[in-house]
Amino acid sequence: AKFLEEGFIEKHIRRIKRNYKRKNYLMQRYIRNNFAGRVEILSSDSGLNMVLGFRTKGSAEEVSDSFEKKGILAKVIGRSRGQVVVSLAYSGFPIEFLEGLSERETVRGENWMDSFLV
Repeated sequence: AKFLEEGFIEKHIRRIKRNYKRKNYLMQRYIRNNFAGRVEILSSDSGLNMVLGFRTKGSAEEVSDSFEKKGILAKVIGRSRGQVVVSLAYSGFPIEFLEGLSERETVRGENWMDSFLV
């Protein structure tokens, strides 16, 4: 109650919104830089997840399993225009992870989505 009375909740909400906006930007940048022409960002307005579309050689279950094995919360929500449509929850990714994602995976020569993209 004291947290609310002293106005800390507003400060907390502003900080959370800034963090999610930064995560959204970093995730979009990563996808555009590494998967241009292969992964389409269909929606990223919510601040907690984004909807992606991509062609895949795997089934919906295989795609879900691939994300899960990498510790990424994603749900196949359908198919559209020959693409699998996935809701990707990035809110649980630490900002530090997203900031270093491109550099780490480029050095190792792998991208976490390559295993199921066509």
